Amino acid sequence: MSEDFIYDEVPYPSFTFPQTRPDRLSTIGKYFGVETALPDNCRMLELGCGDGTNLLSFAYCHPNSKFVGIDLSKVHIDDANAAKEALRLANARFECGDLTTLSVDDFGQFDFIIAHGLFSWVPDFIRDHVLRIYSECLAPNGIGYISYNAYPGFHIREIARGIMRFHTASIDGVEEKVNQAGTILGFIHEALPKEHLHAKLIERELTEFLERPASNVYHDDLADVNRAYYFHEFASMIGEYGLQYVSESDISSSTTHGFSEEVRSVLNTIGTDLIIREQYTDFIKFRRFRSTLICHSDFTLNRNADPSIVELFRISSSLKPADADSHLSDTSTMQFIGDKDENVQMNHPLTKTVLAELGKVWTRSVDFGDLMERSKLSLANSNVQTTDDDRNKLATFLLRMFHVDLVHFHRFEPRMADAVSDKPASSEFARWQIEHDCVAVTTMTGMNLEPESDLVKLVIELADGSRNKQAIAQGVLAAADVPADQLEEFKEKLPSIVDDCLEKLLRAGLLIA
Repeated sequence: MSEDFIYDEVPYPSFTFPQTRPDRLSTIGKYFGVETALPDNCRMLELGCGDGTNLLSFAYCHPNSKFVGIDLSKVHIDDANAAKEALRLANARFECGDLTTLSVDDFGQFDFIIAHGLFSWVPDFIRDHVLRIYSECLAPNGIGYISYNAYPGFHIREIARGIMRFHTASIDGVEEKVNQAGTILGFIHEALPKEHLHAKLIERELTEFLERPASNVYHDDLADVNRAYYFHEFASMIGEYGLQYVSESDISSSTTHGFSEEVRSVLNTIGTDLIIREQYTDFIKFRRFRSTLICHSDFTLNRNADPSIVELFRISSSLKPADADSHLSDTSTMQFIGDKDENVQMNHPLTKTVLAELGKVWTRSVDFGDLMERSKLSLANSNVQTTDDDRNKLATFLLRMFHVDLVHFHRFEPRMADAVSDKPASSEFARWQIEHDCVAVTTMTGMNLEPESDLVKLVIELADGSRNKQAIAQGVLAAADVPADQLEEFKEKLPSIVDDCLEKLLRAGLLIA
């Protein structure tokens, strides 16, 4: 069975990938000195676009940009074009095509090219064509994204993959093949002594196996081709096509944050060669997957950004004061908590005030200049004046927090609502995802959120801009299956339930302006 027929027979599941968003690629490019196109006026190409869900989420968010998706599966492309029509997105284009024949003559050059879940799963000769496409079709100031399995961590996945492929070699049906793959991993895990190293390794693989859709396991773990690379090998490959490493799409994944001073000291003795240092970092982290950004080799990157670079971006952060009664204007130490329970302590008045301002509007971002003006005004009301030194301390802190993923930089602000309106409107793309039974919905900021209940899904669907809160509540009541003895209590609580739900959708970035 050819690979294109496999994907026609068993389509790959729908996902959106925040790490491939135009804002992410444009921001990181700018951070390293690449003057990329802005997210709301760019051209993006996705190789192996699947059913187009990822690109469609971008096309919805960036109506003035152009998006092209290429995939070998006709089923995928038919689904993508059907979704494009349903969402009325004229700025997206999907073509069924062979990457070995794709050239710059077909579509021109692109500001961003992405290939997620492709590079490790195609034969060597197709990988060469993928890199040729990046070399030819990436604009001079463009940023490319390529994800791939990485050694040394993938060696563990290969153990489980080998076991599963051997055990299921004679099984044809997709469902039975995946079920048996899980069965053999479970059997081996139970057969091994719990303290055995192999048992712990298999347990990790089994846990990840159970969290993924069957079609994902089928195409990834059980595929005939699934290759990993040491980072230095990948860097060498792209170099042959006039391309160079920029960074990972998640800046924090390439930092030495969390390493001891002794480990950092040893890494410093290795030398200044970035590729070698990254490779040794992979050895330490036992990295198994990379999401790498690349650009043309003739571009000189700025790898020593001054803290003042933060002034070029919009800023966002989920960090909020742990204590509502904390004092921002003095030098007392305050604790800030992130949405994943991250913990940061700070005693610098301007920085504390900035974090408090950002926490109020999360998930929105604020232009650095506006953020400074707001914070200075707030401190001035407490008779605290800020200096250039304060500004430098703030910039240094924000840059440090950017490197550990506690502060985010942006070049674009989506059209999100800043309050729940009389007739709230949720993202049409999120409503489309619910209609098509997607596991998660994509916020305007690109985060994937799984609605916590069917009631939340229902509110998202009903909040289409045509209903006020009362009408939304009536719609929920009409659709809800509530036992008769609980109906009156449910009716009484329903307005506050809808209010709370809409506020959560607002904070999540699912309501549009």
